Amino acid sequence: MIIRTTICLAFLLAWVLSVAGAHAPQQMHFKNNVLPGHLTEHRIRREVTRTVRRTRHVEKLRYQQDALWLQCNIEDPRPASVIVYQMLVESPAKILSVHHGKKRAKGLPTLDQLNLSKPTTRLISESRTASDAIVHVGLGDPAQRVILQAALDVCHWPAKKLDAGHKWERALKLSGFEGTQTFEFVDLVQFKDATAARVTVFVKGRFTGALAKDYRLDKVQAVLHWSRGDRTLLKLEAQASYERLRDADPEEFQMKLDVDLARMESLDEPAQE
Repeated sequence: MIIRTTICLAFLLAWVLSVAGAHAPQQMHFKNNVLPGHLTEHRIRREVTRTVRRTRHVEKLRYQQDALWLQCNIEDPRPASVIVYQMLVESPAKILSVHHGKKRAKGLPTLDQLNLSKPTTRLISESRTASDAIVHVGLGDPAQRVILQAALDVCHWPAKKLDAGHKWERALKLSGFEGTQTFEFVDLVQFKDATAARVTVFVKGRFTGALAKDYRLDKVQAVLHWSRGDRTLLKLEAQASYERLRDADPEEFQMKLDVDLARMESLDEPAQE
């Protein structure tokens, strides 16, 4: 009788613990990777749709631009930080389509005719800590540069462990923009062969300085997957919309942004040099 009661109590305790574990909140301590030699290569693709009313029709232009984003950590003599070298190499934009109303234009214009920004290459070094990592973007169109940085500069983490559902806010002040980023740790998911935290980011704010009179922001929102083990961005998807103000109808811009981790490795000390 005592043995049977003990077995029942043990079974009941195991059941209670399993139920409690199933309802326990998922937790994550977000940190940036600050190991010297940590190297990542991301592929960035942005697709832009510009809509503007002409005299006889509404013109809709779609183009895309790819970029290669390399980051490498180098040892820093200061404690709890590394020097990260970031290189962003943009490819020329590619015109996807032009529509006049519902009719597709017969010939595609050149990049010069559309006054699209030339591709740029940028190499910058910055200090990086476990809680803060600044992201730099290309030097092209100033309004798109603001949008890209608002969507990509997201590696700024609270110092404590977070439960799923936790939200936090960060002031965002850029050259030509002031606003806030609101983050939410949604949950932990399986992403390919890694456990990843899924985080949403919503940006609110306004263009400032020379951009204030010409541009108005509608929204920037992103979903990112952050590797729990490697402390690295695995994927980011973002959407943004904004307007360029004109005397008549404004030019409307829609941007879709995709960032994917293509390569990750650890370099030994000689390779870092």
